Amino acid sequence: TIAKYELTPRQAILYLRQLNPNQSLTLRYRLRATMPVKVTAPAAQTYLYYSPTDKAQSEPRQLEVTET
Repeated sequence: TIAKYELTPRQAILYLRQLNPNQSLTLRYRLRATMPVKVTAPAAQTYLYYSPTDKAQSEPRQLEVTET
């Protein structure tokens, strides 16, 4: 479960109470674009709070927002 979260202009920081080894977690969220743009979203990162050297990272993602 999510113990707490922080929102910054560039990040959503989630603090998870527990995630077992090899357990996956899917997060769904909605964003609202304010202008058309093509961007590369940076990689998502995860690490243990008390052991930041234990970490994992996703690949960056290409995003394209078009006008409707």
